[in-house]
Amino acid sequence: MKKILAFVLAAAMLAALPAPVRADAASVPSVSAASFAVYDATAGRFLACGAGDTVRPMASTAKIMTALVALESFPQDAEVEFSREMAAEGSSMYLKYGERVALRDLLYGLLLMSGNDAARAVASLHAGGEEGFVAAMNERAGSMGLKNTSFANPNGLDADGHHTTAKELAILAAEAMKNAAFREIVSTYSGTFAGRTMTNHNKLLRRVEGCVGVKTGYTTVAGRCLVSAVERDGRLVIVVTLDAPDDWRDHERLYDWAFRRYTAREVVSSDKVFAYQPVEGGLAAKAAVRAERSVTLSLTDDELARLETETYLARFVYAPVEAGSPAGEVVVRLDGAELAHVTLVYASGSERAEPRELSFSEKLKDWFETLAWKLGL
Repeated sequence: MKKILAFVLAAAMLAALPAPVRADAASVPSVSAASFAVYDATAGRFLACGAGDTVRPMASTAKIMTALVALESFPQDAEVEFSREMAAEGSSMYLKYGERVALRDLLYGLLLMSGNDAARAVASLHAGGEEGFVAAMNERAGSMGLKNTSFANPNGLDADGHHTTAKELAILAAEAMKNAAFREIVSTYSGTFAGRTMTNHNKLLRRVEGCVGVKTGYTTVAGRCLVSAVERDGRLVIVVTLDAPDDWRDHERLYDWAFRRYTAREVVSSDKVFAYQPVEGGLAAKAAVRAERSVTLSLTDDELARLETETYLARFVYAPVEAGSPAGEVVVRLDGAELAHVTLVYASGSERAEPRELSFSEKLKDWFETLAWKLGL
């Protein structure tokens, strides 16, 4: 009896322990960063993290939010007259007092040269001045669900209440990369803007295949911070490192690992009939159901084998059925964790009909169509 009790207690203790780390995680290359995150923006999935939820200062990577808020709030041809009140220490695009510069050019100075003066000039466009602009930055962070991200200024200089995490910075970068104007700017290696020749501080644009952004940063408190994005074969992967002495190599190693180990797999297709749902009281005895959108995930071979798909669809539906209307939902899970959910819609409809008995030929046709669908023909 004592042996049985000891066994039960041991089993309970083991169950309370965190789940063991899979071999996949052990393969992540070592990096110099205090915090890092590898985020598949296409699939909306983190592939690897190290202290990814630890709150840290972000240095000039804060300018990602500065640019995003500006692009969403003001026309690109809006002009700013630079004044002494907008001067800032640190990196600069070397604006001159009295100089008038369009927002578009200020954003190139902000994101390529990391101009702290450009950041304050951009913020001055807000009706509430710099304070109002910073409030808008924090409001935008809240809209993205970034609970551990807070901005105290538009340029990223160290300040109380100015911090983020590697994971939240990756989500922010993914959101910013959806903006075409932002993406165009951060993918530019060099050019002439506002009469100045500018070269992007992001060396990965030349060093890593498919690099399309995003932003560097450094302060003595934050250390070297880097957010980058690489697109290959339709997949956008974002890497964030905070306080990383060897950040360029960190990113190169992490991208090599991510694209070598993970492959894009279409797990739900909107082009195929997902099911045929019986229709009661309709001119058509059943309605075809398809996924509203396709889902592509980055998965290893082992993960693909463990992937589970669960369908939520009623056994039948009453007529009328309108094509394009919601029919149900399909959820994709990996080891119990939800990776994606997609609405199922009717690909075909069925009008209400007077009740009647199907003829033998109609029943036979319906039976063959259902059999063909089940066999994948």
